[in-house]
Amino acid sequence: MNDQHHDDIDFGLAADQISTSLKAAQILEKAKADGVPMNELVLVNQAGRSKCVTVKEKDRSNQLRRQQILDQLKKRSIRGEFSLAKDISQRIARCQALIETITQYQEFTQQDLIAIRRELESAYNRGVSLANDVKVLEAAIERKKQEDPVIRQFEQASADLLKAIQEKDEPRLRDLREFCEKSLDQYNLNKRRLKPYITKAREARLKFIAEKRKIMRVQYQTYVQITELFARELCNGMLRGINEETNQEITRLIHELRAKRSEHQVRIDILGKSMGNVPLSFIPDIEADMDRMDEAIFLPTDEQVEQLIGGMHKAVEKSRELAKQQADDSKKANRMAFQTQNQDSNR
Repeated sequence: MNDQHHDDIDFGLAADQISTSLKAAQILEKAKADGVPMNELVLVNQAGRSKCVTVKEKDRSNQLRRQQILDQLKKRSIRGEFSLAKDISQRIARCQALIETITQYQEFTQQDLIAIRRELESAYNRGVSLANDVKVLEAAIERKKQEDPVIRQFEQASADLLKAIQEKDEPRLRDLREFCEKSLDQYNLNKRRLKPYITKAREARLKFIAEKRKIMRVQYQTYVQITELFARELCNGMLRGINEETNQEITRLIHELRAKRSEHQVRIDILGKSMGNVPLSFIPDIEADMDRMDEAIFLPTDEQVEQLIGGMHKAVEKSRELAKQQADDSKKANRMAFQTQNQDSNR
């Protein structure tokens, strides 16, 4: 991967879609030349690349993915709708909520609490500010592209080409592919004029990514803190009176969270490393890896931590009820003993 390659594919109908359209058109034409009926072919996207497959192959692939999709829909999304600033806001809010939960079980000095909250607030301000920088710069690039008729027409033709491929409109597909192939050099030449703006936007996005990775690491550390806090509460016998089922559920969640931490620790530690020398061309790969971490690590961990908090709240409530009952029983016993003593004294 190199910067020159990515100069032609960032920000636009992002010419990787243009390249995809041209390649997909050639794939379909070749498939037909090899004797595969057009009505048995469909265009699918696999790992960011378009591929022509048979309907049966697509159906098999869909079956494998269906259960995964259903499972994902059941999860509470950390990201919400796509928004860089909202992503940061939700992560910080989650950290703040977990810290508040921790304070219910562990004492902090007022000074420590103020320091923690200020650090989270600073991280939020930095993240949102960088997200806004990215938004402004990328919007400016989009405006400049729309003002250039060559770029605008080419990207519209590329979008139409992809639609023609999906609809298997052969005559339109050939015309659009010829236009795109003839116009590609001029399109790339005009796109190069945007390079200073694209570079600046990439630099802003890289800074945002670096801040987001720090926040993700803090977020995971709060998961660890709350897991270990509850593990200590359980080991120290602080949760008296909970039934065996609740005890086993809390213990299971703690063991699973610890096991996952060991499994993912290397990837979590990488989030804290400097990105000062990272090439700008690596941005798409870094963002894709962060998305995979959300899906494979953060979403499942957040779900289990939420279950753990729910179990602990129930256990604490039960312990408090037990302690209150014991205190009431003790008071009742003391009153009875006092009454008995008075009766004996009066005889």
